[in-house]
Amino acid sequence: ISTRNRYLAPEETKAARVLSQALFEARSRFAAGERSSASLIHGLKQTMAAEPLASLQYVELRDAETLEELQEADRPALLALAAFVGSARLIDNIVLRPGDR
Repeated sequence: ISTRNRYLAPEETKAARVLSQALFEARSRFAAGERSSASLIHGLKQTMAAEPLASLQYVELRDAETLEELQEADRPALLALAAFVGSARLIDNIVLRPGDR
C-alpha cells in the first residue's frame, strides 16, 4: 500500500480503488485480444470517469523494456496512469504480456 494513501479520507480511499480496477479491466480486454493502444486507453478512461472523486492526470501505453510509446500492444507493454484522488496524486501500472491470462 502506498504511503500516499495516508493522505486520503475514508471515502477517497474507497474511490482510489478505481485505479487498479481500471488497469485490471484493461488487462482483461488485452487478454481477450485487444491490442490497440487507443482502445485500451479509451476503456481505462471510461472506467476512471465513473468515479467522481478521481481525476485522471495521464495514462500511457509504453514498451515494457524501452518505454517507447506504443500504438499497438504487440509485445510486453507497460500501461501506466496517474490520477488525483482528493489532494493525493496516485500512480499505478500493470505489465501486459501477450499470452498472459
